[in-house]
Amino acid sequence: MPINDGEDIIFANTEIDDETKHSRLLKLFLKSESFYDEMFPALSEAIKFYKNTERGQESVSEVTKEWFNEGYERGVASQRALTDKEKARADEAEVRANEAEVRANEAKARIEEANALIEQEKARADAMKEEIRKLREEIEALQNKEK
Repeated sequence: MPINDGEDIIFANTEIDDETKHSRLLKLFLKSESFYDEMFPALSEAIKFYKNTERGQESVSEVTKEWFNEGYERGVASQRALTDKEKARADEAEVRANEAEVRANEAKARIEEANALIEQEKARADAMKEEIRKLREEIEALQNKEK
């Protein structure tokens, strides 16, 4: 899968030693100490400079620091972008949660109103039952007087 990041990446197999110029060059890159190779004198001198002189080591240190700082800054920027996205998502979730809480409170208020109405209707029904009971008693009393 191609990665379009503007970099050219070359993979080289240093395990194969077919005694070609390329194979020999790759083997030189694996050396940790300075060397001299007559087939690659410029490379040999450059390695010697960077590994064996204070000025060369300082320049390598500076380049390494720059690479580190660039990578660190990219990482921090990337983390900020993620953090900003996560904060935006959290803010959206908080808004939705607040809206849901408002709807829940409205529903609770409607339920309480309905319960209050039910209690009023129960009280009216109880009052009507009592009124009916009294009327029945009066009717019974009147019927008993007629007898």
